[in-house]
Amino acid sequence: MKNKLYILLTFFTSLSFTLNAQINYLTANEFSKTKINNVNIIDISSTRGDVGEMQNLFSNSLTVKQGYSEALEFWIEFSTQSLSIKFYHGIQENSKILYDLGSIDILNSSSNIMLLEKTIKIGDDDSFLSNLNSRTFNNENIFTFTMHNIDEYIFIYVDNLSGKVIKIGYDGNLL
Repeated sequence: MKNKLYILLTFFTSLSFTLNAQINYLTANEFSKTKINNVNIIDISSTRGDVGEMQNLFSNSLTVKQGYSEALEFWIEFSTQSLSIKFYHGIQENSKILYDLGSIDILNSSSNIMLLEKTIKIGDDDSFLSNLNSRTFNNENIFTFTMHNIDEYIFIYVDNLSGKVIKIGYDGNLL
C-alpha cells in the first residue's frame, strides 16, 4: 500500500513540474500591458460586461448578444467579425448585471494581441515564440502565459507544419 501511495505521489509531483515547465509566467507589469486590438485586457475585464463601457473601448464596433443558461447563469457576448469577448456568471446588482470576463477569442488576422511588447495575429510566424515554453498536442505547439497564483491565462496555438499562429485567446477559467 505504501508503494502505491509513493508511486501516485511521485507521478502527480512529476506531472505538476512538467505542466509548470510548459507555462510562461508573466509579471504583473507584463500582464497589465497585454492588449487586444490595442485595448488593455485589464480594461476589458474592468467593464464587468457593461455594454456602454465595452462599446467605448472598441469605438462602438461590437455586436452584443445576451442570454441565460443554467451552467453560465447570465452571459453576454461582444463580437466583431474577427473577435469574440464573452462574460459569464452575471449577478444582478441594483439595476445592472455585473459579469466576469470568461474568454476572448481572436478569430482571424484582422485582430491582434500585444503580448510582451510584441503584436501577434493569426497567420504570423512563430519566430517570436521560439524561445518560450510550450507543449505539443495534435501537431500544434501551445504557448500558455499566466501570472503565478491566478487562474486566467492567454494562449497561442502554432501549427507545427507551417510554423504559423492559428489560434489566439484568453481564458478566465471560470467554468
